[in-house]
Amino acid sequence: MVKNQEVEAYIKLSDEALEAAQLLYDNQKFRDCVSRVYYSMFYIAKALLCNIEIPAHKHRGVIDQFNIYYIKTKKIDHKFYLRYVRAFEDRLNADYQILEPILKELAKQRLQDAKEFRDEIARILKKEGRL
Repeated sequence: MVKNQEVEAYIKLSDEALEAAQLLYDNQKFRDCVSRVYYSMFYIAKALLCNIEIPAHKHRGVIDQFNIYYIKTKKIDHKFYLRYVRAFEDRLNADYQILEPILKELAKQRLQDAKEFRDEIARILKKEGRL
């Protein structure tokens, strides 16, 4: 029962982060949008890993476990892994490279990537009986 609650909690966090990213984008807060986009992807990836009881706590660990259990096994297309990694790198730039601008086009693309990533993970969770 705890696993189901944890999966649901991560899905909720992901949806909230994605909604926040859209609001930030709409209000031209592209740096914060990119950060929230990444967290939306991070939380939904955590839900997926939690569903199969794979512990991963650090950001790089979640990315690596996602790669091992879903990309290398071809359960999810490799393009989603690349989008997730790009979002992670862009989040780091947005949060720590304060002199580098975050352009509207980048934020728009990452927001679209996150929506597609979320839909793909939701598809897998449905297939596994979790949604």
